[in-house]
Amino acid sequence: MAALGVLALMVGLGILLCGGLGWVMTGGPDTGAGAMMLAGILVIVVGVAMLAVPLFVWRNR
Repeated sequence: MAALGVLALMVGLGILLCGGLGWVMTGGPDTGAGAMMLAGILVIVVGVAMLAVPLFVWRNR
């Protein structure tokens, strides 16, 4: 599960960067760039949770 968490972090960062590029190129969030950035942040949060759970369980062994 930790490997999937790292993968989710990388994918979330990519989505966030694509949303930021769309925001910069269009001059605002009205073209869906803001929604893409929020989706990237959500994927990053899920990735952190997927990475934290196995580490927390491993620490408490």
